[in-house]
Amino acid sequence: MAPTCMGLRHALGCIVLMAARALAKEDESPVISAENFGTSVMLLGSIAFMMSIFYLVNHSDADMRNNSWKVVSATISIFSAVLLFQAVNGVVEFYILEGASENFELAVSFIHMMIWFTTLQVFLSWVSGAIGTPPSSEEAFERMELNLLCFAVLLGHITGFAAINAFGVLQQQVHRTPLHALLIVPIAWVFFYCLCRLTRLLRDRVSLSDDGKFDAAEEKWEDMTAETEDDVVGLAVSFVAIQAARFKICGELPNVEGEEREDMVHTKRQMILLLGVGILLTFLNALRRHFIKRSFGRLQSQLRNIVAMCFAWTFYFSSNWWIESDVMPSDHGMLKEVVVAIFVTAFSFTLIFLLDIIQDSEPHATHKHVTRLVQALGILVGFGWEKAFDAAVADMTEQVDVLPPPVTKMILAVVLVAIVVPAWRFFILPTILEFMKIEEEEEEEEKEGAEKDAESGSLAEPFLNTEKAAKRGGKEYVGLNTAVLKSQLQEAKARHRVLEAERDRHAEAGRAHREEAQAHAQAKAIAEKERDAHAEARRQLEQELNDIKKRLDALK
Repeated sequence: MAPTCMGLRHALGCIVLMAARALAKEDESPVISAENFGTSVMLLGSIAFMMSIFYLVNHSDADMRNNSWKVVSATISIFSAVLLFQAVNGVVEFYILEGASENFELAVSFIHMMIWFTTLQVFLSWVSGAIGTPPSSEEAFERMELNLLCFAVLLGHITGFAAINAFGVLQQQVHRTPLHALLIVPIAWVFFYCLCRLTRLLRDRVSLSDDGKFDAAEEKWEDMTAETEDDVVGLAVSFVAIQAARFKICGELPNVEGEEREDMVHTKRQMILLLGVGILLTFLNALRRHFIKRSFGRLQSQLRNIVAMCFAWTFYFSSNWWIESDVMPSDHGMLKEVVVAIFVTAFSFTLIFLLDIIQDSEPHATHKHVTRLVQALGILVGFGWEKAFDAAVADMTEQVDVLPPPVTKMILAVVLVAIVVPAWRFFILPTILEFMKIEEEEEEEEKEGAEKDAESGSLAEPFLNTEKAAKRGGKEYVGLNTAVLKSQLQEAKARHRVLEAERDRHAEAGRAHREEAQAHAQAKAIAEKERDAHAEARRQLEQELNDIKKRLDALK
């Protein structure tokens, strides 16, 4: 398997070199147009990309299969999300922002972002059943999980790029210095931190409004929404941070979409500096994780996302600079974007092998960081191919003048998303969900084993040691810790079931007590009404008796 994958990586690299050599010989082959050559490169790159996927998702190593599926899933989701957002934003710019002032553009960008953010919150609450009909069976719960994962990832990425657009517009309007551009980074992070705190309070209120407790669907809703919000933070904050870094390195701030002037030339030093920024941030985050053991809650998760995405952005734009300057200096259209997409795809799949080696050496310490980096690689690949598709659509809209270009792009985006997203939901996400459940079970086993071992006061043995044998006195205890942990896990699950049953009994008793108190209050209210009625009847009767006495006295 490894030699085959190695050959595929060489094949992807050869496609890039073939593209460069063919462009160098353009004068010798004038018959081949740039459009035809771009189509040929995209065809060859797509075939190599798809076949590489088949090898990787069927790899003999479980971590390789896991990471490969995650990259594929992230690639499809980010491709669909960016395509859909760019189409909607193009219509907004064409019909609303054309000729508008900077303040109006900034306001519309933030309103656009908040519309997607609100849609994310409301739609996920509806899919989970928190504000609708909750799942009533195990099959319905599993279907809800898949739908929740699908729309959380898709709407989260759309919201993330809407946030990139909003804060990118703000970054364009501040004073044009690298320091002022960098100040947008903490502003964006603080903005989303406060917004996420607010939505957390709202979710808690909604979850506790019906029965006063969190059920399984509501817990899943909370976890998935919080993770999606962290992804939004990672996308937006990392992009504006790298925009500021590119401004400092090159002396010119790119536009909102990260594009620069076509005649701009970059040196090798600038490429190395930009890539070094991503590597440095990754290294500093690793040092922080090693020396600072304190947990910072969601801020820590958001920081992991930001650092991983910073590395992805720096690699993408430094690769783009290298291809523009050294490989294809005369072509800045679709062909260049296709070559960039093929290059970053080959790099991402190559890096998966390196991440697998790191994950095998420290499976538990590096798991979350590897997961974030794999997700960032998938976003990198999807973003690269979306840029190529965007360039192809731009060329197509120049030839098709039946409708305005933004409307044509919107139609193409909706049709493509309608084809891609259902296939992703029904055939890829179930595999991703299975991997996620396995990882959650492993984390629970590790945590319970650590707690059990801490209670017993023995920390000499590793918690999970399934592959290496611990030798004592000439005897091998292969898999001993795993067996013990499995037994402890079963005991913990049994205790958990007992506690859940006891909690349900207490909840049922409390509910019965509340119903009894309510019935007593109703009975008391009825008794008071009857007493008032009797008092009124007695008063009327006494009044009638007094009248009769007065008439009798008058007759006498």
